[in-house]
Amino acid sequence: MNLEINKSRIIELKKIIDNANYAYYTLDMPEIEDSVYDSLYKELIKIEEKYPSLKTIDSPTNRLGGKISDGFEKLIHTIPLYSLDNAFNSKEVNNWLIKIEKLLSQDRDSSATKNLLVAELKIDGNALALKYQNGVLVSAATRGDGQEGEDITINAKRIRSIPLRLRINDPPEILEIRGEAFISNNSFQEINAYRESKGEQLFANPRNACAGSLRQLDPKVVSKRNLDFYAYQVHFPNNPIFKKKYNNQWARLEFLKDCGFKINLHSKLINNIAELEKYYEFWKKERNKINFDTDGIVIKINDIKNQEILGHTQKAPRWAIALKFPAEEITTKIQSLSFQVGRSGAITPVANFEEVQLAGTKVSRATLHNIERFEYLDIHYSDTIIVRKAGEIIPEVVKVIKELRINNSVKIKFPELCPSCGCKLEKIPAEATIKCINRNCEAILKGLLKHWVSKSAMNIDGLGAKIIEQLLAANLIRNISDLYTLNYEKLIKLERMGEKSILNLLQGIENSKNQLWKKKLYGLGINHIGQVTAKNICNKFNCIEDLKEASLNNPNKLMEINGIGDEIIESLKTWFKSQENIKLIRMLHERGFFFQNEIDGNSITHIENNEINKKVFVLTGTMKSFSREQLITKIEGYGGQVKNSISKNIDYLIVGDKAGNKLEKAKKLGTNILKEEELLNLLSKNQET
Repeated sequence: MNLEINKSRIIELKKIIDNANYAYYTLDMPEIEDSVYDSLYKELIKIEEKYPSLKTIDSPTNRLGGKISDGFEKLIHTIPLYSLDNAFNSKEVNNWLIKIEKLLSQDRDSSATKNLLVAELKIDGNALALKYQNGVLVSAATRGDGQEGEDITINAKRIRSIPLRLRINDPPEILEIRGEAFISNNSFQEINAYRESKGEQLFANPRNACAGSLRQLDPKVVSKRNLDFYAYQVHFPNNPIFKKKYNNQWARLEFLKDCGFKINLHSKLINNIAELEKYYEFWKKERNKINFDTDGIVIKINDIKNQEILGHTQKAPRWAIALKFPAEEITTKIQSLSFQVGRSGAITPVANFEEVQLAGTKVSRATLHNIERFEYLDIHYSDTIIVRKAGEIIPEVVKVIKELRINNSVKIKFPELCPSCGCKLEKIPAEATIKCINRNCEAILKGLLKHWVSKSAMNIDGLGAKIIEQLLAANLIRNISDLYTLNYEKLIKLERMGEKSILNLLQGIENSKNQLWKKKLYGLGINHIGQVTAKNICNKFNCIEDLKEASLNNPNKLMEINGIGDEIIESLKTWFKSQENIKLIRMLHERGFFFQNEIDGNSITHIENNEINKKVFVLTGTMKSFSREQLITKIEGYGGQVKNSISKNIDYLIVGDKAGNKLEKAKKLGTNILKEEELLNLLSKNQET
């Protein structure tokens, strides 16, 4: 009987506390005294401690601190978190709108609406993806690379403006919410004042403070940081009723508000360009009067059907664009110019100047981009310059104030010889660059090696910049393929290299042989071949030999790939014409490193009638032999599915090192649990059939 009474009381307390939280944190309209709230909260904690079985995942007490985490697991976004393309003036927005109109006019299903656009302030925070199941928050993840982020559910529950349970009746079975976590300017000042009193390093700006807070391993710290959240987008997967009911962006913002989320109340329906310009100009002047950082406005096509017709590019939606506010500019004095050598040999001039505070961070260096920009600026020693952050991120020199130039000042000259190796530099007119073409230039080698071992390419842990410099200085490597000749005897001679570090490094190098074909291609550092382009190329060509053949003899095959034009084709052709590059590929092959798709060099196809086909998998922990992405690719290649969370519908949980809470849940549900080695045996068995 006591259990039933307390169950009823818990339901009552949860409702009162949730309503109080909503009124205080979302509506900013407190409805009960703090002392009453505290008393109710303590009562709820006391009952849950006495009857643990009555505590639910949507309990307000879950916002309290929890146990310190060992780290964050990766979580694949079921709906990608795209970034936005940027515009920096009204002309670029007009060009975007013309392009939109043209694309929609080609589709007879497009539906023009009276309210063409929605404008929203662009919050300078951190994007989060929230997932609700039957109205209850089940996961929260950072953006990451847009396809995969970090599972920070435990920390998201500490943000009191994120509802643990939606405030609507009969919610869709699954809801995907997108929004921005941020720290208000007032809270930021309080955080830094506290850190200063403790002698701790201050955060540079609210965005950095928010990012650091979301990745805190101790949830109690997150609770103290007073993070906030604005929702700006909702998806209704497999729910045509809700999609039809909320068929425009404005209606979906209202839906989010009904669910209990904060939305940006400064958003506005826009009917024409004049209204848009008025909105932009107003907030450009008034943005410093609100309690959070904003770096521009986001413009969205209001009609959801039109959004779906327009779709996405490889990295951004076509139906939305960010119009950035002018970057903060500041004056300072040049101290010197340095000339950096990139992995392609391109020389980039960099200005060194008296340190200034710019857009929330301390800055003492800024790029001049290339030879053309260098010559245009005409910089002399001790010149006064104007510096800003391009796109609020990369410091750049905007202008020289020649009126303040001192008499008889000396012009800074672009070097004729490479700052690294001393070889004569060459001008490449087509690229507006000055380059070192010495293949043995140490700066170029460092750049290529750093790129090769980076997380986006081979992801070789323990092989940082200092170790690369040691290897080059000891003449143990002179190109990428030499990494695969390293052994214990060679590495033990290096300073500060212990046995454990050496074994981990050698294992990392060996594991890189199993990286995905797209990562291997990207790792080569071919000019203009970024991650997305590499992925598209590898979807078309199964191995580097096929890509070489097309690049040299059949460029029309390359033209069939989305996003590839003359510039990339010429870059590939030039790269494959180099005998040094062909030699590098051959040497890597000889050392057991192959550039091809995963299963015997063939594109992965589903194989029916085996133990993996149509089975559902979940991965947890850190894998040794393959990256998480590689294992997912292999499982899907045999017809399996990979999910993010454990439920009764999961067939296998694959367990690596430092497995998380998913392991305990799987044990309770009786899910089949396989170690990484057992999964590899299963994959190998299916490969033979």
